[in-house]
Amino acid sequence: MGAEVALVGRGEELAVLTDALAEGVTGRARVVLLRGEAGIGKTRLLTEALARHTAGAAMAPVVATGQCVDLGTIGAPFAPVRRLLHELGQAVGETDLRRAAGSPAVLATLATLVPELRTDEPVPPGSGDYVAEAVERVIEALSQDHHLVLVIEDLHWADAATLALLRTFASTLRGRHLTLIGSYRGEDLGRGHPLRSVLVELERNRAVTTVELTRLDADGVADQASRLLGREVGPEEAARLVARSEGVPFFVEELVRLGDAPLPSTLRDVVLARVDGLDANPRAVVDVLAVGGVFVAHDVLAAAAQGRPLDLDAGLASAVWAGVIQPEGDGYAFRHALIQEAVYDELLSGQRLALHRAYATVLQARVDGGDAGPAVEAAAHWVAARDDEAAFRATAVALRQARRALAVPTEAQCGERLLALWDKVAPTTRVSAGEFMALAARTVNVIRISGEVRRAMRLAEEVLAREGLTTVDRARMELELGLAQVGVQGTEAGLRHVREAERLVAGLDEPDAMRVRSEALALLGATAVTPRRRPPRRARLRG
Repeated sequence: MGAEVALVGRGEELAVLTDALAEGVTGRARVVLLRGEAGIGKTRLLTEALARHTAGAAMAPVVATGQCVDLGTIGAPFAPVRRLLHELGQAVGETDLRRAAGSPAVLATLATLVPELRTDEPVPPGSGDYVAEAVERVIEALSQDHHLVLVIEDLHWADAATLALLRTFASTLRGRHLTLIGSYRGEDLGRGHPLRSVLVELERNRAVTTVELTRLDADGVADQASRLLGREVGPEEAARLVARSEGVPFFVEELVRLGDAPLPSTLRDVVLARVDGLDANPRAVVDVLAVGGVFVAHDVLAAAAQGRPLDLDAGLASAVWAGVIQPEGDGYAFRHALIQEAVYDELLSGQRLALHRAYATVLQARVDGGDAGPAVEAAAHWVAARDDEAAFRATAVALRQARRALAVPTEAQCGERLLALWDKVAPTTRVSAGEFMALAARTVNVIRISGEVRRAMRLAEEVLAREGLTTVDRARMELELGLAQVGVQGTEAGLRHVREAERLVAGLDEPDAMRVRSEALALLGATAVTPRRRPPRRARLRG
C-alpha cells in the first residue's frame, strides 16, 4: 500500500484550501479553519493541498507549522507559536528573521519565544497584546517577499496565550502574501471550551473560511479501500469496511492494512491493531513515548526511559517500521494522535504514574538548571504523578515565565492552579509563589483583564469565603470583585463591593489599607463625575 494515495471525497474541501493558497500568492491574506473529528483526514487534506499548490505556484510557499500539545488545563505559553517561529527562522534564515523584527524592542519580545534570537535589549513592559504585535510585525515584514503558509494544528489543545494571539492575529491579517491554516476537533469543543469564543469572533471576518470534514459515505469508503489495495473492493467487503470504520478514513486505512485477519470488534481495537502486533521491547518503548505525548524529543525520551529494561533504539526502529510512530524533527511522533491516546488509555494506573514521574524528573532537572521553558510541561507531569509539592513548585516557575513572556492568560491559569494547591502543600513550598493574597488579587485581576469576567468573579468569591482573612485582605478582594462585577451586572452592582472595600479600611493607617482605600475612592470619584461610564479598567497588573 502506498503511504499517500489520492484523496477520496474531498474535492470541494481541497478546492477551498488551494484557492486560499493561490490568493495568498496574489496578495490577499486568508484564514482557513479545518474542522473535523479525529482520524477524518485534516492533516492529509492539508498535505495534498500544499503539494498541489507548490507544484504550480509562481511563488514557492514558506511553510511553518506549530503543533498544539495536550498538557491538561495549562498549556505552555505560545507553545505552537514558538515552534512556528523557529521553523520560519530555519526557512528564511536567522538574519532575515532578525531584520523582519524591525526594532530592538520587537526583537527582545520575540526572544522570549525563540531563544536563538536572544539580545541584550530588555523586554519592553506591556502585556500579551505586545507579543501579538511583535509577531504580527515579523509576519507582515516577511510576507512582503515570501508567501508564508502558517499552520497551527490541534487548536482544541491550544494554550490560552496562543488563542489570545490567534484572536488578534487572524482578525487583523496584516500580511501581503499570507495564508493561515488552523485545524481542530469539533467534537472536543464542549461547553465553555476556550476555543469556542475565539471561533465565534473569527467567523465574523470575511477572510476566514471554515471547512468541515465529514465522514465518507459508502462509495467513498469503497473508493479509498480500492485505491489502498490497488484493486476493486467487492460489495460484501466494502459493506464490512463501512460498518467497522463508520466512514472515518483513518479507520478505513487501518482495517485495509489488516488484510485477511479477523476484523476487530471495536474502533479502539482498530487503532491498537498495529501496536498489538509489536514485540515486547518496541511495545514498551511505545508505552513510554505515549506518556510523553503525541511528539517527544529524542533526548527527553531517552532520559525518561533511562534505567528501564528496554532497548530504545531497536524499539523505536521496530515501531517506525510497523507504522506506529514516525521520525519528526529531533524526535518521534505517533503516526496519529488516536494511536497515542489509545496506548495511553491502555496503560495501568501504576505504569502511568511511574512514567509521568520519570518525565517530570527529566524536565524538572532542566528547569532547576535555569531553563524555565519546560516548567509548564513539568508541572503537568507532576500533577499526573499526583505530586502536589513538586507540581506547586514547577507551576510557580511557570507563573514567573508567563509573566516574563507577557502571557497573561497562561499566568492566570498558573495562578489558579497555585491557589487550588495552596492548602495541600507545606508552608515552605508556598514560599515559591509569594504571599497568598498578593497571588489571589493579581490572579483575579489578570483573569478579568483577559476578558473572562465571570471566571474572575467566581475566584474572588471563593477567596472571600476563606477563613482567616484579615480586614485588609477582605477589602482588597472586595475591590477586585467589584471591578469584575461591573462588567457583568452593571456599575451599581460593582460599586457596592467597592464601597464595602472602602468602608473596611477606612481609618486604618497601614500602607496596604491606604492603598486599597485610595483605589476605591478614585473609582468612586470617577463614577460620581461620569455616572454613565464604567470605572476605568486598570491597564497595569498589580503584583
